[in-house]
Amino acid sequence: MSLNSTNPVKLNPFTVSKGIEKKVEEQITKCAQVGDWLLVQNIHLMPEWMPELESLIQSVQKPNTHKKFRVFFTCIQMDDCSSHLLRKSIKVALQQPTGIKKRIERQINDIEKDKDGGFKRSNTNGNFHKNMFFGLAYFYSILDGRKEYGTLGWNVFSGFDSSDFEISMLQLYEVIKKEISDPEATVNMLKYQIGQLNFGGKIHRKEDMRKLMAHLEDLINLEYALFIKEADADEDRSHFGFPPENCEMHHFLARMPVTNPARIFGFNRTIERAVNQKKSAGLCQRIYHLNKSKIYSQSLGFANLEADLEGTSIKISLAKSTAHAKSYLMNTGKYQGPVPMKMILGPPGGRKSPDAMIKVTDSAASIDPS
Repeated sequence: MSLNSTNPVKLNPFTVSKGIEKKVEEQITKCAQVGDWLLVQNIHLMPEWMPELESLIQSVQKPNTHKKFRVFFTCIQMDDCSSHLLRKSIKVALQQPTGIKKRIERQINDIEKDKDGGFKRSNTNGNFHKNMFFGLAYFYSILDGRKEYGTLGWNVFSGFDSSDFEISMLQLYEVIKKEISDPEATVNMLKYQIGQLNFGGKIHRKEDMRKLMAHLEDLINLEYALFIKEADADEDRSHFGFPPENCEMHHFLARMPVTNPARIFGFNRTIERAVNQKKSAGLCQRIYHLNKSKIYSQSLGFANLEADLEGTSIKISLAKSTAHAKSYLMNTGKYQGPVPMKMILGPPGGRKSPDAMIKVTDSAASIDPS
């Protein structure tokens, strides 16, 4: 594939699969010499190949590598991705919007781009269309947002995606094209299609199905479909409000909170606190993984996050304690110059390591490699 007719560059695409590693490695070496581009897709499917791939990329980063050579990798988020590749690469992330507000903003933008007139396409069913759209948007966002709560959210997460929402919207469009003679039957039909088929078809456990249907009943019902022109936020019923029919949608979205309280998913503050702590720990783990070699050399030399953080904390505490001791002795007139000490630390419950020695002086604590 040539990307430019005036200055052609050949793009060589590969999709990772079993047995293709050797061919990709040969192609990387060849492209580095002639200046072609290489696209390697779905490298997350073979995490065991990462060490060899990292070594190969390091080997082609030489002065004699062609200046036009480029290699592109695609993958989903993964824990085993090479930290070296990440540091050396320009990273481009394509991420679905997170949070209820961001999701509804994207869906509203799609509605406004609709050449058939958005909510106006439904003529006399405008309020029905508007409320059912917001009910469905809240419903989809709530179902996907519950995955942040682990097994409390879903016993088995089923991986809801935008196609479930889009199919449900198409079914709604078919309903509003014509006059609704029996609103109750129409709402029940939509609830069955959305709850039992589109989203419920991915559910594996009865407990999860009860959760799904409870949210569906809160958001898609005859009350909201016909009798409510506008509704204030009600987190106990899983929504941030329904706008009036002729409202400027972006003004309504501007009043919507950016963060999603646990209550809107049916949880309390204690569970929200535990989830936030887990997210913080996960973020620390990812940062540690990306900078593992740097942290390992600058801390006490332990091979895991907890031991490294503990050792670094001890080092800082000792430095502060020594500085306080010097200040006290100087104030009492008993200070006679630095008296260095050494302390050998080891992994918790393990043997002491000479590589984890801290030297404490009158001003600071530092690691002594001896």
